[in-house]
Amino acid sequence: MTNLRAKIKTSSVNAKLIKSTDAPIETNITTSMVYQASSLSSFLSGKKAWFLPTDLSKINNIFVYPTPTKNGQSLFRNRQTEQLIPLFFKGNESEDAQLQTTTYTIKVNGVGCGSGDFCEYFFTYEDEFGNNVSGIVSSPPGGGTGSLSVCSSSEPIVTFSPPGCRGGCTASLTTSGLKCNILDPSISANNQILYIDNGKKYQLLSSRSESNNYGWQPVSNEELYPHVERSDFDSFDFPQVTIRGTRKIPTSSADTLCGPITYTGYTYDRLNYNWFFGDNAGITFDPIQSGGTPTPLSGAMESQEGVSSISNQNGKLLFYTNGETVYTSGNTVMVNGTGLSSSGTSTQSSIIIPEPDSNKYYIFTTDYNGSPNGFEYSIVNMDLQGGDGEVETKNIKLINTSLTEKVTACSHSTEDAYWVITHTSGDTSYYSYKVNSAGLSGPIITNIGHTHNTARGYMKTSPDCTKLISVLYDEDIIDIFDFEASAGTLSNFITITGKTFDIGPYGLEFSSDSSKFYVSEGAGEKIYQYNLSYTAATDILENEIEVGNISGSSLGALQMGSDERIYVADLNKVVLHTIHRPNGLGVQCNFQENGFNLSGGTRSQWGLPNVITDKAISCDRYVYITPLSRLSFNFNLLVNNVNNVVIPKKLSYYGEVYKYNQNSGDFSTSALQTFTIPYENLTGNTANTITLNSINIGEGEFLIKSYWDYDVNTLIAKQQNVRLSTLSTYKRGEIYGLYVPETDWYFINMLEASKPQFNSSVAPNIGGINNLVVATQFTKSGITDYSIQGLSDPIVSYNGSVLAKNIEYSAITSGLSGSPTPLIRLLFTPLDNQTLTYAYVANGSPNDFFADLYIINSIINSGATNTQLETDRVFYNTTQNKNEYYLINNPASDIILSVNGSVLAPNVEYTQSVSDIRRIILEEPLIVGDILEAFYTPTNSVIGGISTNSPLISWSIETKPTNDSGKFTIEVTSVSDIEFKNVLYSENVDYIVNQKTYSKIITLTNAVAGDKFIYRIKNEKFYTPIIGEKIYSVSYSNTISIEILTNNGTSY
Repeated sequence: MTNLRAKIKTSSVNAKLIKSTDAPIETNITTSMVYQASSLSSFLSGKKAWFLPTDLSKINNIFVYPTPTKNGQSLFRNRQTEQLIPLFFKGNESEDAQLQTTTYTIKVNGVGCGSGDFCEYFFTYEDEFGNNVSGIVSSPPGGGTGSLSVCSSSEPIVTFSPPGCRGGCTASLTTSGLKCNILDPSISANNQILYIDNGKKYQLLSSRSESNNYGWQPVSNEELYPHVERSDFDSFDFPQVTIRGTRKIPTSSADTLCGPITYTGYTYDRLNYNWFFGDNAGITFDPIQSGGTPTPLSGAMESQEGVSSISNQNGKLLFYTNGETVYTSGNTVMVNGTGLSSSGTSTQSSIIIPEPDSNKYYIFTTDYNGSPNGFEYSIVNMDLQGGDGEVETKNIKLINTSLTEKVTACSHSTEDAYWVITHTSGDTSYYSYKVNSAGLSGPIITNIGHTHNTARGYMKTSPDCTKLISVLYDEDIIDIFDFEASAGTLSNFITITGKTFDIGPYGLEFSSDSSKFYVSEGAGEKIYQYNLSYTAATDILENEIEVGNISGSSLGALQMGSDERIYVADLNKVVLHTIHRPNGLGVQCNFQENGFNLSGGTRSQWGLPNVITDKAISCDRYVYITPLSRLSFNFNLLVNNVNNVVIPKKLSYYGEVYKYNQNSGDFSTSALQTFTIPYENLTGNTANTITLNSINIGEGEFLIKSYWDYDVNTLIAKQQNVRLSTLSTYKRGEIYGLYVPETDWYFINMLEASKPQFNSSVAPNIGGINNLVVATQFTKSGITDYSIQGLSDPIVSYNGSVLAKNIEYSAITSGLSGSPTPLIRLLFTPLDNQTLTYAYVANGSPNDFFADLYIINSIINSGATNTQLETDRVFYNTTQNKNEYYLINNPASDIILSVNGSVLAPNVEYTQSVSDIRRIILEEPLIVGDILEAFYTPTNSVIGGISTNSPLISWSIETKPTNDSGKFTIEVTSVSDIEFKNVLYSENVDYIVNQKTYSKIITLTNAVAGDKFIYRIKNEKFYTPIIGEKIYSVSYSNTISIEILTNNGTSY
């Protein structure tokens, strides 16, 4: 072994006691705010740190350190007076230890107890939430053992309660060690960051972390100024909200806004208001005119793929077809409507195009791939078959070769015409045909793009008619072109290739602003959005966003509805899927699976109606003209919870309604109405109804802004139950003072123009009909004129049968030249000694009593209660199964009614309506040819015979004008011009703010005795919106008949 030798040296340790020094750190603390931050999120900012001014008194896990022993050196001043949160962990573990308790059993035993005696013990313990709980455990009466198990965070305290039992009372406390009432930590180790960026959704985690006291502190220090590092971050995007029944404010002339009533030429067009498709399925969009949602229909047609339907300008269904059979609005086969040369298995089997300035419609048809029928058209004439229509021309061939199952259409940009575009098979040829009032012309052929070797997949033009896209299902190709709507040509070819679809691109639809387009996997499960703001095919493809993925689906067509939603067909389903906000980027388009339920017994297939693309939505959508009787608007609110934040963040919805001030050009910041929806009701895309009170909002332009209340899920704030609101943060806007296009919704409400009601210049005698005087004369053979007393219109009967005024007699009741006394002139030659009876108002004026006569000369219209037209004098009420007769004027007295000369018994054979004083309800049937005559005192004094050419017309309306944007027109025309197409005399009266009653003298120049006229008051009301066309409402008074009785108006 080798000897080891070592030298030991002594060592010394020198130590120096360093006295603790307090040295404050100077900080420049300022209060800082960031844009869109509320006052509740303010913070103090130092040079290297932020200090959140937070009250920690509500925090559960808190202790207060005592004043520390000052050992060693510290740079920190002793300010150990604040409460601190203890450190339970390092790194990414939960700060909250699992809240849990242990099972304890308390037993009480009584010995030698009498029959009514027992032992009793009180106990207290602390539950899993730190709450004190107390109770009693007792033995059974007469003795024995009683027990109770509790879950306590610490050992319970048990105390005896006298008197007990003679033999004694004992209590024991045991535990099994089993844990109970285990709760998950209230704060997780990671916060989810749920957000949407550039249309895509993301779910990430933010790490919460803490560390112990600073490691550089001297180890000899014990609890010296403990300093805690902690970090916590909670971030998420608020979900996007869609409110059905509202829209966005137009941003350009291309996104038009108009009223639902025509003023000068029509711009609205509701030809897309009714759909029929699939297996007898259908939808009507008519309810959206009053703020409702579309409703399902049942039809008579079955089609696996292509269909088309069309309504008139006002949204009434005309007909529909699958390319083989044409069906009427009554769901019957149209005359000559079978045998069209298409197939329900063609992607776009047909499209219907109206011929301008006529009541004819072209049906263009494409047959399935490889069929020799090519491209053909048929013509429907809606003037035939009593308005049901007839196919008067059928299967006129335009292209003899096979097609690619594609046809689309859009409007000509400079003419009142339409372009119809199709594509042939096996080449690159696009054919454009023009339809105008002169008929059909073309084609214009553009050879561009890929060769169409296969047929399936949609082709459409964009809503602004500047783009055309064609998808090739079997080849995974999407071709994009510019479309020139003035010439019908295509250019600037872009193609998206290289993407491998699961099955193939099939359905196609544009967003309503033409900035994006959607493609569905044919018979697949996915829907993609593509952004046309990119001009290169690679960029378009790289920015593709999957917006829908429906397991087990077999998707088909995508089609824009009149409500500005895209509907998605799904094979053999009883629902359609819905894209509620097509202009939204990516997942913010608000895709809803199973968004629309079809009518019972009907099903979707792959097809939806093919329409003229720029007519899919109408410019009058969500512009409401409402009656004063409307109490409220009920809109459906849908939360796009695609990033699943509502429940985790406890997001409750809060909305406010603001009104536009036309004088300032801004929306008022004072809310007209507010509404809330708790987060429990906002799961998924479930629709919630928000009700806006009509009285609260009135008329004008309105903005609905959305806000959120939510929990703050950071470590401290969660324990304090901090809940914030975005109201103060987002109550601002980029446009019009408050409007933010991405989040806010808009609608217009204008109260309809009130119906003018005539006033009497002289108040009529109430119930004047009860002051009738009856007189009788006997006729003389050949004599037709008989003098009478009184100035009012008389009731005249001949041998007990009431005569019809101006048919069987006329009454001259005011001083006509040559006849100074009133008289009855029979319009037939009477026999000798026949009884002529007449009744009149004693000491009355000419208009105290009025004979209101009507002859039924056409089929009586029918319908439910209050569905009659203003022009209907008689109407059959299908709700009550009774006939109704409408007086020409409001009566101010009782009413005498005769039918074909027989006077009916009041309140037995007829009654006056309690809801409409002009409506007379008859118990007996009416037929064509019946003569009805009602006698009553009218409210209008200018009626029947008048003795002046310059009558003073007086009228009132129910609602006072709030501005001067309106006018009244007195219109006078000949008695035969019942539609007032050729008005002879007119006078205008402008609105006066807050005035309900108006009057005006109208001079009937050159009118002479015996001239007969009808007149009415037209009330026109206008509203000029922020952008778009003038909104218009019009109403008319009843039509009144007058006859000039004197020539005073021609005196000079």
